[in-house]
Amino acid sequence: VAPGSRNAPLIAALQRFGRIRLHSVRDERSAAFIALGFCLEGRPAAVCCTSGTALLNFYPAVCEAYYQRLPLIAISADRPPELIDQWDGQTIRQPEVFAAHIRAMVQWPDQLDSPYAAEDIDRAMETALHAALGAETGPVHINIPLRDPIYRELDTDQPYPVIPPMAAAAIPAPEAPAAWESDLGKVLVLCGQHRPDEALHSSLSHIAAKFPVLCDISSSMLSAASVAHWETMFSFGIVSDVLRADTLITCGTAMLNKQLKQWLRAHPPRQHWHLQSGGWTGDPFQSQPQTLLGNPAGLLDALYRLQPANPDYLQAWQVESKHAHQNFRERKGRVLRESAFSEWQALDFALAYLPDSAAVHFGNSMAVRYGAWIMPSDFPGKTFSNRGTSGINGCVSTALGYAVAHPDKPCFLFVGDISFFYDSNAFWNDMRPDNLKVILLNNGGGNIFRVIDGPRQLPECETFLETSHQRKADHLCRDLGIEYSLANDLESLEEAWADVLKADGPMVLEILVAPETAPRILPRLKG
Repeated sequence: VAPGSRNAPLIAALQRFGRIRLHSVRDERSAAFIALGFCLEGRPAAVCCTSGTALLNFYPAVCEAYYQRLPLIAISADRPPELIDQWDGQTIRQPEVFAAHIRAMVQWPDQLDSPYAAEDIDRAMETALHAALGAETGPVHINIPLRDPIYRELDTDQPYPVIPPMAAAAIPAPEAPAAWESDLGKVLVLCGQHRPDEALHSSLSHIAAKFPVLCDISSSMLSAASVAHWETMFSFGIVSDVLRADTLITCGTAMLNKQLKQWLRAHPPRQHWHLQSGGWTGDPFQSQPQTLLGNPAGLLDALYRLQPANPDYLQAWQVESKHAHQNFRERKGRVLRESAFSEWQALDFALAYLPDSAAVHFGNSMAVRYGAWIMPSDFPGKTFSNRGTSGINGCVSTALGYAVAHPDKPCFLFVGDISFFYDSNAFWNDMRPDNLKVILLNNGGGNIFRVIDGPRQLPECETFLETSHQRKADHLCRDLGIEYSLANDLESLEEAWADVLKADGPMVLEILVAPETAPRILPRLKG
């Protein structure tokens, strides 16, 4: 809940209800992303704000939830409808403000004294929750207009509208399409961004024994893949035409690797099946996918039963990927020995020494790309990144929300300096998850603009795109009461990492690197 006046009755009612755990977060944008962090494994969470532009600060997280298909519930207090557009304070057009990026919007009645109000509220809430938790999960918006006086004493003996808890309906095993009984030729399986799903992980692991399976860094399925280090093959190697698929089968949503998308567009499969429980299907590979609605795990199990293995095709992927990765490792070792300390050396070390049970969050821009290139392919833990919309906002808040929701799991956030400072309000609340460790890669600016073609050639890049700065996080951490450590070379990093692993509270490890080093390394690694 974010503090406000118009939503004060809502906060009081939620608190007095007694069965809902409340957290107060001052910044609405952070509050929404913290709630998103609670949602990352598919469990719904709500965020509540006052009327007016406070609600608009929820929009980045609502968009992220929409594209990650997470059940984020946005609850807004509002003014009575007759005050809209009448120049009244904190009064805007709140209904349908998220229309393009939600599963449903419901409006409470503005006359709560009506004899039908409780029935209308029950119906609205059931509509919202069914939309959030149905076959196509996603965010919903509940708008609640409240009339003055809003500070009437709440009668705790008065019954509240109660929504029965919703059990996740068992999705029946789908029937496999008849086409799967015929020869599908060379089958390639991709898993894009997806929330953790043990059944899907198991099904992907089984199918990986028969076909090449590629899992995105944000899929939480890395250890289910049968092709290790495929990201480095596409980003730093040459992909042979013999790897072209006859049949492409996908699940999840976005894939990070741009070169993979370009290769599939240039080498389109004969047919593309996308597996999902509900919702619309994107076409990132321009391959005109056919959607199979059903439990993806069940559909993959049917594929396993119906299709013979293709060991030659699987081996071709594995051999080429292994060869490309060996060349990349040799080139990387040589280049890094000749280079000053950078994000490459830091992440090479840190990602190799993560606890197996860790949940790892990556900030956007370069942090998640480093993760895709360097993360050990057999890492058994869960990996997350806000790649639904790929914005930098909310990275810290989302990781903090996840850490609060999973207090027994060690949580690590690898994040760049611009993303970190932009979202430092994540810590401006009373939540202090002991299990959250932030690895801050501070290269003095938005270094991705030094890497990608176009922006780096502009003379205005450093001032207006990269936004160079000299800021460090030590004073901020001291003000927020968060343990802090600093590393600026490999030796100090090794010492600080021991402190990170034994810290008994939230901690920020800031790694300082020169801004120009990594952009010089990247083209050398690409040969």
